[in-house]
Amino acid sequence: MGTQPVVNKVSLASLNRRIAKNFSGAKAKRLKLFARQYYGSSAVFELSKLSDQQIYESAMNGWKFIQQRKSSLPKIQFVHKKPSLDKQRNAGTNIYILLNDMPFLVDSIRHALNRSEIIIKSVNNAVLQIERLSRTSKNAGQLRNLALNKSEGYRAEALICINCAHITESQCKLIEKEIRNTLKHVAAAVKDFKPMCN
Repeated sequence: MGTQPVVNKVSLASLNRRIAKNFSGAKAKRLKLFARQYYGSSAVFELSKLSDQQIYESAMNGWKFIQQRKSSLPKIQFVHKKPSLDKQRNAGTNIYILLNDMPFLVDSIRHALNRSEIIIKSVNNAVLQIERLSRTSKNAGQLRNLALNKSEGYRAEALICINCAHITESQCKLIEKEIRNTLKHVAAAVKDFKPMCN
């Protein structure tokens, strides 16, 4: 059995063209680097379910989401998608989660959502090497730079976007609590992961 194909190059090329059209210079370069990492582990069949507009919007929402992280705690946001008149199936809710990278995040979050009986349509996850302004800075936690590989002064942060069926506002609060509790358990369980590997 071969490995699962990842990243639809046609979709990514279309996304890059759209970024180049809407942005210029260093901003366009950074967005393309982000998009490459954001969709780096996405399977072709997952991207094929989405239109170019949905791929673009998800990347832009992800980019906006990572701009600020004021504490080391997980950052969670629910984004509700309104359906177009002829595409009711596109309605739903995206859950964006940003936290320090650690093992077993995606499966653990999937299980948390399954326990809450949330219908998951797709999951997009990326590990980003991020440099942020220091806590002593006026704009503490603001994104300063991205890197493709591990670099001094950069931290690995996991960005997870889960595309779900519509979630009500009252459900969001309960689901966020469930996700945060799950992530606390994961953090405790993998605390000694690196020493054990060594």
